[in-house]
Amino acid sequence: MTLTATGGTEWPNPEWSTLIVRRLLENAEFKLSFINRFADMMNTYFLPERVIGVSNQFASVIEPEIQGQIDRWAAPSSYIWWQQSQDVIENFATVRPAIQREHIRTKFGITGDINATLNVSDATHGFVKINTVEINSSTPGVAANPYPWTGIYFQNIPVTLKAVALPGFVFSHWSGDSNSTEAEITITTTSNFSVTANFVPDAPVEVEVPIYFWIFDSTVTNDTPLTTLNSRFEVPAEGVLQYESCLIGYPFDATSPNWRKASMERRNSPTDINYIPEANSNIPFATSNMRGLQIKQPFQNGTNENAMIFNVSTAGYKDIKFAFAAKNELAADAITVEYSTVSGTPSWTSAGLAQTSYPLTAAYQLFNVDLSTIVEAVNNADFKVRLRFTGANMTEDLGNRVTFNNISVKGVSLNLSVNENTKLNFKVFPNPVADILNIVHQYDSVDYKLFSIDGKLIQAGLLINPEINVNGLQPGIYMVQFTTDGKSEVKKFIKK
Repeated sequence: MTLTATGGTEWPNPEWSTLIVRRLLENAEFKLSFINRFADMMNTYFLPERVIGVSNQFASVIEPEIQGQIDRWAAPSSYIWWQQSQDVIENFATVRPAIQREHIRTKFGITGDINATLNVSDATHGFVKINTVEINSSTPGVAANPYPWTGIYFQNIPVTLKAVALPGFVFSHWSGDSNSTEAEITITTTSNFSVTANFVPDAPVEVEVPIYFWIFDSTVTNDTPLTTLNSRFEVPAEGVLQYESCLIGYPFDATSPNWRKASMERRNSPTDINYIPEANSNIPFATSNMRGLQIKQPFQNGTNENAMIFNVSTAGYKDIKFAFAAKNELAADAITVEYSTVSGTPSWTSAGLAQTSYPLTAAYQLFNVDLSTIVEAVNNADFKVRLRFTGANMTEDLGNRVTFNNISVKGVSLNLSVNENTKLNFKVFPNPVADILNIVHQYDSVDYKLFSIDGKLIQAGLLINPEINVNGLQPGIYMVQFTTDGKSEVKKFIKK
């Protein structure tokens, strides 16, 4: 490189004029900064397409004056010569970068180039800064929508990357060839690399989780009229399904003519619709031994009617969602949904519900009742949901039925809906983790819940040992909620 040559006495770089830069390049830190700044500029300001674009802009301004210049001063020699000079500039801009990089490699003993590919989870959430340049549209030579972006750098020259979050978001983690949770990282490699900066909203962590689940498997007595059925999975308190029959005197014994009429009974009709393995000890549906629950004709008797009442405390939860699978087997046309929020005798209402009647079909389908807009459903120990039935002939008694399965209630924990910066003091390591996630804390009794990043509850329990085995998890980002003494803290970690 002429810039660092010694012994020269004339243009362009006599030895005295390069003394300072030569001395600076003896400093290892400055040398790396020089090489990376050179690469940064070649990947942005001096990209061939940008140099050609700037040259064309200048040319378009002076082009109308060229012929007048020639006529008056006889220079340039001709208009064609001037046009050809623009081609020379374009060719120089195109071939020069490879020559410049060869100069750098030769001067500093670098073996070869590498491609650095950068991406972001969402360009509206943040961007990446590589060494000295920000990869966004404010940097000359960077496209308006740059991601994924690729630049040419040098083998074994450390490249510094920094994830920069935009207002309203925070950096979460890197993915690709790095899974670090540090916003600023350094990569030194001899091969191409690709990384993505992942950003998340800078807001409370809100995760929807199951808080009740009714399991209708072979442990539920068959061919027996039921009056109540407790939830098999619950978080705030025991969930109770209470059944009201339209026939006075229900339940009846086998000697009654009303035996197994207008009744709630187990039925062998499984479906995987709305099945939640994590609410059933992580048992896959295929081996869950699921059955079903039937409501039998008749559905009305005078002013009385069959009704399913779900007593589901929502204490500590908000954004309540009630869901189930159901099908009509020649008994009813639709299900009517109401709720009550008071203690004592229920006061049934459908106020605020977007939908109150859910048409049934002959095949199982999923029904979702969104109660998240009901203010009184939040943190309410007395919350109840009632299901009733409508149809053309609700007094008909032919032994037909409506069948239910996989009834669930989900919500967002009010404790989980807090920023990670709480008064509790839990530490998790290593992060990222391959198999055992160690937990450091000072509390006597700790409950934990492990969630996927999309809010799915994976496992829960009492933290008996100061560790959680995550070997069976797929690679990705997860959250674990620790609860003790009525307080909770959420920690994020990455499974390698």
